[in-house]
Amino acid sequence: MAGLAWIVRRVLPVSPDATPTEYVQAVAPLAREAQRRFGIPASVAIAQSALETGWGKSENAQQANNYFGMRTGGATSDPFWNGDAFNGWRKYRRPLDSFLDWAYGFYTYAGYRDALVFRGDPTAFVLAEAPVYAPPSDGNPDYAAHVLNILSSYDLARFDLPASQLALDPNLVPPEYRA
Repeated sequence: MAGLAWIVRRVLPVSPDATPTEYVQAVAPLAREAQRRFGIPASVAIAQSALETGWGKSENAQQANNYFGMRTGGATSDPFWNGDAFNGWRKYRRPLDSFLDWAYGFYTYAGYRDALVFRGDPTAFVLAEAPVYAPPSDGNPDYAAHVLNILSSYDLARFDLPASQLALDPNLVPPEYRA
């Protein structure tokens, strides 16, 4: 039985019964790895994934390792998603792939370019990306406020890496963002 528990932790970093604090502790390493490779603040990844999944309880998180509500859209695959789907949503092999795909998306969708200049300021980053990521027309005009509330209520900035610890992926992060 101990082997099964290890497998579950590798596939599902968060129990559906996890408290918000347990959720934060479970996904913080994933968010920090995404920040290390892409420079997107770990605090934003944790807060946004908490909001998108109801602290990891959503069916997408539990069944598809999808922590950001990423739809399949017209894409067939990318470096972190192999094309698998779950009810029209991207299904990831492992939770880390969801975090990496989310961070990678900021460089592949032109609408996010304005947010990228704020990678060192989580609040400004959220305010710049939220209107694109979750436009008010999608039904949640207070999306940014919700993300920022989670970010501050759980002191998520403590998980953000200093610039000296970033190792931006030269194959996936355009040169103008690696300086």
